[in-house]
Amino acid sequence: MCLIRACYNGKFSAVKEMIQLSGTESLLKENIFSETPFHSACTYGKDLEMVKFLLGQNTMSINHQGRDGHTALHSACFHGHIRLVQFLLDSGADMNLVACDPSRSSGEKDEQTCLMWAYEKGHDAIVTLLKHYKRPDDSPCNEYSQPGGDGSYVSVPSPLGKIKSMTKEKAEVLALRASLPSHFHLQLPELEFNEIIGSGSFGRVYRGKCRSKIVAIKRYRANTYCSKSDVDMFCREVSILCRLNHPCIIQFVGACLDDPSQFAIVTQYVSGGSLFSLLHEQKRLIDLQSKLIIAIDVAKGMEYLHNLTQPIIHRDLNSHNILLYEDGHAVVADFGESRFLQSVDEDNLTKQPGNLRWMAPEVFTQCTRYSVKADMFSYALCLWELLTGEIPFAHLKPAAAAADMAYHHIRPPIGYSIPKPISALLMRGWNSCPEDRPEFSEVVSNLEECLSNTEVRTPCRENVFASVQILCV
Repeated sequence: MCLIRACYNGKFSAVKEMIQLSGTESLLKENIFSETPFHSACTYGKDLEMVKFLLGQNTMSINHQGRDGHTALHSACFHGHIRLVQFLLDSGADMNLVACDPSRSSGEKDEQTCLMWAYEKGHDAIVTLLKHYKRPDDSPCNEYSQPGGDGSYVSVPSPLGKIKSMTKEKAEVLALRASLPSHFHLQLPELEFNEIIGSGSFGRVYRGKCRSKIVAIKRYRANTYCSKSDVDMFCREVSILCRLNHPCIIQFVGACLDDPSQFAIVTQYVSGGSLFSLLHEQKRLIDLQSKLIIAIDVAKGMEYLHNLTQPIIHRDLNSHNILLYEDGHAVVADFGESRFLQSVDEDNLTKQPGNLRWMAPEVFTQCTRYSVKADMFSYALCLWELLTGEIPFAHLKPAAAAADMAYHHIRPPIGYSIPKPISALLMRGWNSCPEDRPEFSEVVSNLEECLSNTEVRTPCRENVFASVQILCV
């Protein structure tokens, strides 16, 4: 992988040294983006001599296709390196080889030629070159087609439909690039991807490095044509994260905005993992003081979001999205479903976001435009989960749990292990009427008072508390 990074960064002398040490078999290794060192050199595209050197190695074919089918010519076309495109074509690169979107599992084909990659990025000069390019033994072709290796013709994509489908998404990305402070702009080669620590419909989350710091990298599917929902989610999450600055909110490091195939969001890495993992996978026993510290941190983070000049609704507050430091403090994370309260976007508050098990009734039923009080309902369930060590309605599937809470007004049982002041807070927090739920400022105040009244437990009392927790799990 060091060889691939050296090619990405145009370190020609380092590339030659590494190949001498590791041998030419290292040229066939691919990274997670289906790129060999040859692909990576063409992505960098500014050192023709390095590309020639790699191509001169016996193991490397100019038409080598990565796991997703894309070639070095695809990379050069996508990143706008016209001199390199000309060189590759003259050296025998086949412009008719296709890449396929590996994220599709339905069997539906989404074949992408080099021409489509150049067209999608708006590299008009490369599109023209590909459309008109012919080798000495090629027969002439008209400007609306390109010759295929078997004598067939591959049509140029229709510009009108493509422009219509991409205009809004491109406008969103361009606006985000313009508004995002320069220190938040990252390039994919700056990131080092290590182990996978999470996944979702958007793609995967990796533990990695950025500018010598350990970070979490939310990598969107490496798909040239991101769907509208992917672009919307990415742009909205970045636009929200870059505005946040609070010790109880995940810290934003930056984002890769260059093109949809490289979308990535980078945040601080929180080493303690999620509250869900701590409670239900590691099954750790936590004393009451530690629980209150976590609960207060989360409430402070939510109070900050709700009291911004442009208030933010998290919309997906649950124990998976509460991350813990090694010292026991917590931060609120994952803003993929979050929205600005005053957003003019029509669909902001009309779709069911987040995890059904922690969802407020008004969100589940979609009976009304909900408010920040929906987050309070989710918080109350998280607080109950933290105090009891149990998953809310663990015996039910998430949709059934949400339906019971929304239509039958069922709530988790409040046992004797929960202090009375907190019991009262829970019942108010998950009240069916959003207006009757408290503000987070009140929750912070009440829980801090509970914490100040909580004595340091003796070993005997600690053992009693531990046994209560075991019974609850």
